Amino acid sequence: MSAAPTIFKPLCHGPSKQTYIDGALYHNNPIEIAAKERKLLWPSMKNEYSDIVGSIGTTFCANSRVSSEKASGQRLGVFSHGKTLYKMAIDRIASTLDSEKTWETYIGILQPPQIHLPRYVRLNPKLDEEPPRLDEVHRMEDIKGLVREKWRDNQKIRQIAHQLIASSFYFEKSAHMESTADQALYVVDFYKVPMKLAN
Repeated sequence: MSAAPTIFKPLCHGPSKQTYIDGALYHNNPIEIAAKERKLLWPSMKNEYSDIVGSIGTTFCANSRVSSEKASGQRLGVFSHGKTLYKMAIDRIASTLDSEKTWETYIGILQPPQIHLPRYVRLNPKLDEEPPRLDEVHRMEDIKGLVREKWRDNQKIRQIAHQLIASSFYFEKSAHMESTADQALYVVDFYKVPMKLAN
């Protein structure tokens, strides 16, 4: 459980004596956590490329205003130093919350071969205006309608749906492989088997 700072109070869990705040402060886009968990769940396949990796955002604005303020002048002393530290902290938070940058960094480090690149999909509707603040509940219906209109006939979503269905099955041979007379082609009969998740 989590709570967005300044919007909700932190959750204090008595039995564990732990206090929880919004995980997005550190992992607004948790793709790296998901990648690590996949390797822990299926260690024998940790070096294999996934059938499909989907990362879904909640809209963004490419020209979003920067929440940090610029330092003015060459002020000296404790106040100037404190202001500099504050700006560094704000910049760090802004960088952490940049989900698009997190995705680009993940792909840049992974560097999947071109043939596997379509398996890695980032869906995040781009807006022409600032997304609503956390407390602007009254704007949610407008944003939902805008996103639906923008992505009504989005072919990327159809492609992902097909990939998800295809990755739910694997194929096994139902007969021996036979070659044609000129050995130019091989004919194999397959049957479809549902994929079973590991216990």
